[in-house]
Amino acid sequence: MTAEQPAASPNPKRRVTWTTALLIASLALNVFVLGAGAARFFFPPPPERFVGATYAQLVPRRFLADLDRQRRKELLAILRKYTTDFRDSRLAARQFSAALADAMEAEPYDQQKVAAAIQAYAETGNQLVSHGQKAAMDFISVLTTEERKMMAVRLRERARFHHMK
Repeated sequence: MTAEQPAASPNPKRRVTWTTALLIASLALNVFVLGAGAARFFFPPPPERFVGATYAQLVPRRFLADLDRQRRKELLAILRKYTTDFRDSRLAARQFSAALADAMEAEPYDQQKVAAAIQAYAETGNQLVSHGQKAAMDFISVLTTEERKMMAVRLRERARFHHMK
């Protein structure tokens, strides 16, 4: 009798060697880099945000989330009244920033023009803060007693959170 030999399996088990794993990891990394590049091309970053200090930032987002939809809409309408003022002040600040750049590049250099551009920029910042102050006062003045207490709690929470960072 002859010993029967086991039949060869149609799909022999493949062993993953370190070179195969390295090639797969390299391929995955290349696909990731290409995807990130394509995403950057098709979805460029948003324009630089120009944010100045405004008192309208005193209203915590979580406070607004605590309110019902109708009340939130009423209160946000108060802040929206100031949108044009904020936009105009920010536009003026950008223009004075560009004027500062022009004054810095000018030949011959004129210290007076640089100082004037910085002063004009500072004045727009003061206007922005003034608009925010008015918006915050208008907003707070229409809150009910309960809403003022809720906002105070959220302000304290936000202050503690930022203090912990």
